[in-house]
Amino acid sequence: VMITEPSNKYFNDLKERVLVNGVSLTASYDDGEWLGFKGNDAEFIIELEDSLKINEVSINFHNKVNRWIHHPQEVIVLGSKDGKSYSKLGETKLRKTGRPIINLSISVNAFASYLKVIAKNQIIPEGFNGAGNPAWIFLDEVQVN
Repeated sequence: VMITEPSNKYFNDLKERVLVNGVSLTASYDDGEWLGFKGNDAEFIIELEDSLKINEVSINFHNKVNRWIHHPQEVIVLGSKDGKSYSKLGETKLRKTGRPIINLSISVNAFASYLKVIAKNQIIPEGFNGAGNPAWIFLDEVQVN
């Protein structure tokens, strides 16, 4: 379930399916396999079939800085058993990297029926193309283990 709506310009399937369709690490952010969020945090909920033991959550992020696409500053994973009351299960802060695609894994080690993921966007830092403007976040393929 998308909380923040992605740009409808970039995905070619139902947007929720893009995150879990098994197609990952495609080279181009505009091939329909990535969800793009301009200037906003990317926030969504994953409903699991039952209360499951979660060890980690992995997400791919594009990082094509010359196109104003930056990985998020921070990613937070929250969990819930009822889909209403969430608590923080894990988080990580990211430092700048030159890699074009980043696979981020967050250790969770908890039971949950619902996972809420928040990828914090940023203003493009000085020294990068588009400095001072809101960045794009492009994400794909969320894996829950």
